[in-house]
Amino acid sequence: GTTAGAAILQREDLGRIAKGCRADITAFSLKRVDYAGGVTDPLGSLLMAGAWSRATLTMVEGRIAVKDGKLTRQDEDRIVEAANESSRRMLADAGKAELISL
Repeated sequence: GTTAGAAILQREDLGRIAKGCRADITAFSLKRVDYAGGVTDPLGSLLMAGAWSRATLTMVEGRIAVKDGKLTRQDEDRIVEAANESSRRMLADAGKAELISL
C-alpha cells in the first residue's frame, strides 16, 4: 500500500524502508487488555477494538519522536497546559463560564 501511494505521488524517497528513503514508521503494542483476542487480525484490533491510541514507537525522518508511548522531544505536560489554557481563553472569549479548573 505505501509503495503504491508513493508512486502516485511520484516520490521515490517514500513507501519503503531503504537507504536514502525517509524513515517514518510507527509501531503499536497489542499486549494490552484492550486488544485481547485480536492477535489474528492486528490491524482490525488497532482500528476497532483498542481504546489505547498511543504508539509505542514513532520515528520521523529516522529520529525517534515517541518511545514507550511518550514524546521524546516535547514536554507533554507543557503541551497539555497550553491546550487547556487555549481552551479556557476561547470559552472566556465566547462568554462561557469555566466549568472545571484543572
